[in-house]
Amino acid sequence: MSGKFFGLSDKERALCAREMKNDGNGYFGWKKMGTMVIDREDTVNQYETYNIRKDDVVGNTPPLPAPRLINDNMPLLETYVRTAHGIMMLLLTQLNAHLQLPEGTLTNLHRLMAESGDHVRFKRSPPQEPGALHSGSHTDFGSLTILFNWLGGLQLQMPDNKEWVYVRPIPGCVIVNLGDALVKFTAGLFRSNIHRVLSPPGEQCKLEWYSLVYFSRPEDTVVLKRLKGGLIDLQPYVEGEDEGTNSKEWILRRGLANKKDNWTPDQWDKGRGTEGERDK
Repeated sequence: MSGKFFGLSDKERALCAREMKNDGNGYFGWKKMGTMVIDREDTVNQYETYNIRKDDVVGNTPPLPAPRLINDNMPLLETYVRTAHGIMMLLLTQLNAHLQLPEGTLTNLHRLMAESGDHVRFKRSPPQEPGALHSGSHTDFGSLTILFNWLGGLQLQMPDNKEWVYVRPIPGCVIVNLGDALVKFTAGLFRSNIHRVLSPPGEQCKLEWYSLVYFSRPEDTVVLKRLKGGLIDLQPYVEGEDEGTNSKEWILRRGLANKKDNWTPDQWDKGRGTEGERDK
């Protein structure tokens, strides 16, 4: 379905184009290639994406406009969303236990039938020269990410020496990232790794790069600050760590700050997540 979507005409995809405004919906929809800045040197993105809101799929909100291809495949999307969300809840339950938090602490912040920034993402990059930067270095915005990809190109930065290493796709497996929200919930006990995407290495760079992602994020009204209980209470308090930003505000700040049409270095800095906090 992802391949079929990116094969649609620009006119058909324009039905769900991102309007890029701070009304809570501008983050969802189709984003054209070359419309976002991915580093402080004003490099533009070399990929296009389509973000499909979880709340549209399960019926929490009136669905945003979409091409017929998407509307006709809502049952398939709902199966994927419910399965991916179930995997997220299993992972959050395990993390909750390791943190020694009261039962249900993390899962109660990520309920399926509550409005949130959870979404399915289709992503495509055309063939490019080896080593070309597709997505700049960043941390994920939310709690957990499930990434399906078939080609190489994803790199992560090692925490001890900042070396970039490839994450090799393994058949039958997915890649799971931990995001900024869990860093804030645990007062820095958990870490959101910095990652980026380059053109696939070797002969793979001659192929189109696709990925299918499910992003799990706290419910819109949840404030991103340290939780109480368990191992988190043992973490030292850092002045200014509880800025009072809720999940929806955090997503808009991070997701819309680096639009090409209003980009400045200050805007770039405002759009950074926990990777920016580690640089201070």
